[in-house]
Amino acid sequence: MLNGNATIHTFLDGLAFLVPSTFPGGIQKATWSAEYSTDTLGISFQWQWGAAVYNSFTSTYSGLSVNAVDNTDPAGTPETYKSSLVFSAMGAGPTGLYVGTAGVVPTIAEASASPSTLDFINGGTVSQTVGTTSGPMAATLTNNQSSPLTIFSIQMTGTNPGDYSQTNNCPISPNTLAGGISCTITVTFKPTATGKRTARVAVNDNANNTPQTVFVKGTGQ
Repeated sequence: MLNGNATIHTFLDGLAFLVPSTFPGGIQKATWSAEYSTDTLGISFQWQWGAAVYNSFTSTYSGLSVNAVDNTDPAGTPETYKSSLVFSAMGAGPTGLYVGTAGVVPTIAEASASPSTLDFINGGTVSQTVGTTSGPMAATLTNNQSSPLTIFSIQMTGTNPGDYSQTNNCPISPNTLAGGISCTITVTFKPTATGKRTARVAVNDNANNTPQTVFVKGTGQ
């Protein structure tokens, strides 16, 4: 329920794990776990999961003949490998679809960075001349806890970190960011080559969701 309106989003994905034939006892159980956080309170969603074990499979997606919609099998069924199904965990069928749901209410992140992306392509000029510096773009780091946040480092990482520079007014350890307080990270873009240039700001701290990440992207010309 978001802003008083029911909102439904569907995420379909899959993972395949190859297990050697000599694996003791094979696979008898599959357990999935995940952690969720949000900087907006009051959001809840329903979770569905499943797992299935096959004695033959392929790493070539096009060879699976997976259909998004099927009148007889659940979406995601590897049609060409149904005969290789050994057993399904958490429900019957080739995808092990579990038709029940489990309600999940995410906890608020102890620290958050917003926005999650600084887009120098759309937020600034379309492209930046190599060797010249763009105007600044800023992200806000917020301590959502009541207790102080200890920030160990803020640095540029990723594919092209040398194309970006960051400055900030965030207190670095041994100083702390008080509960409920925000600080600002300012990034500029100075491309060293033409084409798309990407990096990310990584904030390493003692929050349970460290590091907080801000992706940055721009185009050099």
